[in-house]
Amino acid sequence: MKQIFGGDTKMFQALVYESLIQAVVETEVLSYERASEIIRQSGGGALGMCSCRHKAAHLGTACDAPVEDVCVSLGNAGRWLVHRGMAKPASVDDLLRVLDRTEKLGLVHLGDNVLNKPAYICHCCGCCCGVLRAINESGIRAVHPSNFLPRVEEDNCAGCGTCTESCHINAISLAEKNGAGIAVVDEGLCIGCGVCASACPTGALGMSRRSKLHVPPADKREFVRIAREKGRF
Repeated sequence: MKQIFGGDTKMFQALVYESLIQAVVETEVLSYERASEIIRQSGGGALGMCSCRHKAAHLGTACDAPVEDVCVSLGNAGRWLVHRGMAKPASVDDLLRVLDRTEKLGLVHLGDNVLNKPAYICHCCGCCCGVLRAINESGIRAVHPSNFLPRVEEDNCAGCGTCTESCHINAISLAEKNGAGIAVVDEGLCIGCGVCASACPTGALGMSRRSKLHVPPADKREFVRIAREKGRF
């Protein structure tokens, strides 16, 4: 896991739930930060099986998240898979519907960490996904965080623990303050996906801009950075 995910340049980036982006920064959000815009720019692609949950099913450890027609491949990558019978063709609207459905299920959007023509968006769970499991099992920051971070409005926090239950990488916990439970975000671990804020029943969690913004590598050719970081190039 360290060899694959341990470098500074990540193969995956988290994509925040767009409905949680604050109106004050809405106009500043760039296309590479929006899963919906990445899908629209791709012109469509394909839907295939989630290989992680498929594998977990064979091992008897799968959760109840969807396996079929949930793994999104974009543009030429999608057409390549369709040509080889490994996925079904999907329009932009088809892919946007999957995006909406997986948000309702509280899954994490992980995209290709490139600026131009990303190839995929996965909709992941912490129990089956190999990338999120790398975080849970080894403490390796396997995903580049989104440019957003949940902020807790303590006056609105009911201490119910819904956010802790919804987080796929255990980046949020409850702490006691003035005799009540308050949500606390581990900012060093959080990937800024927005699942916790979406699940919060009192609206006590909102997504705010990080102070340092991430711009992905231009394209796959820049992934040679990973080899350099490991002293292999």
